[in-house]
Amino acid sequence: MKRTISALFICTFSVLAADAPPNATTVNATELRAQPDNKATAVMTVPAQSNLLVGDRQGAWYKTTFNGKNGWIRMLSIKLLGDKAQAQRSGLADLAAASKGTKSNVGTGIRGLTTERLQKAEENPLELAKLENYAVDADEAQTFARSGGVLATKSSSDKE
Repeated sequence: MKRTISALFICTFSVLAADAPPNATTVNATELRAQPDNKATAVMTVPAQSNLLVGDRQGAWYKTTFNGKNGWIRMLSIKLLGDKAQAQRSGLADLAAASKGTKSNVGTGIRGLTTERLQKAEENPLELAKLENYAVDADEAQTFARSGGVLATKSSSDKE
């Protein structure tokens, strides 16, 4: 009896998940990977502007379903829609609100980038072209910042 109920639950859940509306699109052609790792097996290539069903997030990856296949896609290759996008904006607003009134600075670094490697760096037009897919104009950037509660301020290091 327990097996029958479990099987019925799994089948019902699978049908409901398959009928769920897409909640994201791809911003460029990208690989659907078996695991949330760049070295994981590519299940398939998902074309740009494809509708996806996005689930849980793990680090910089979203668990995704595309054309009945499950896998992982890097979050920078996905544009969230509807409730999923609102939840992400809400998270950014919470982050911005938590940092209001603080005088903290954030620093970032890139592992493996040494002075020697920087001096030997060469232009890579193909990678630069990929970056163009992420470009937004000033109005889009300001709208996004306002939606997250980010406010512009002048610092003493700003040039007049």
